[in-house]
Amino acid sequence: MAFPRPILASSLFESLNRSPIHSIPTSCTALDSILNGGIPYGSVISLSGPHAPTRTLMHVFAAYLVSDSVTEAMWIDTSGNFAGGTLKEVIEAKLQQQQRVDINKVLDKAQVGRVFDLTGIEETVREILVEHEKNQGAERVVEDSQAEDMEVEEQNGEIDHEGANPYSRRKTGVRLIVVDTITQPYASMVNKNQLEGL
Repeated sequence: MAFPRPILASSLFESLNRSPIHSIPTSCTALDSILNGGIPYGSVISLSGPHAPTRTLMHVFAAYLVSDSVTEAMWIDTSGNFAGGTLKEVIEAKLQQQQRVDINKVLDKAQVGRVFDLTGIEETVREILVEHEKNQGAERVVEDSQAEDMEVEEQNGEIDHEGANPYSRRKTGVRLIVVDTITQPYASMVNKNQLEGL
């Protein structure tokens, strides 16, 4: 049985620095520099500390809503303490440099779901996944009449082929999920002494 050759962590770190990963900025310059620009897309991240990281999570949530004009984000509220006013303030602060962006359009992309247990979190994530798969599946199909219209436009020179692909997947729906705290849903499953480890 052959084992893979070991790789030095420093080599992995250097390769990470050479190839930038698309990421969501955390709004904390020191943390973003350590993470090479922010939280990498496709990651599951847990933030913890002596105090609940709600404010930090709110900044990541707002940064994502401001940075992407198309997709939505879901805040799963397990504690019942979601602060809509704070989200609006954070987004307004981030939009001060972007004069042409309407705050209401950014806020419309934010979804908040109140859940009470792990089953609620699982159901919410499953609904997002089903909606995502439905949207992606529908966008892979180009109707015959649409294809014919594109052929006519192509013959007339109306289609710019650079970057235009009618079959490409579009980014739609929820692409970021934030769970404010995982401790609250576990509270009903464990006794008080066991919660200290969470």
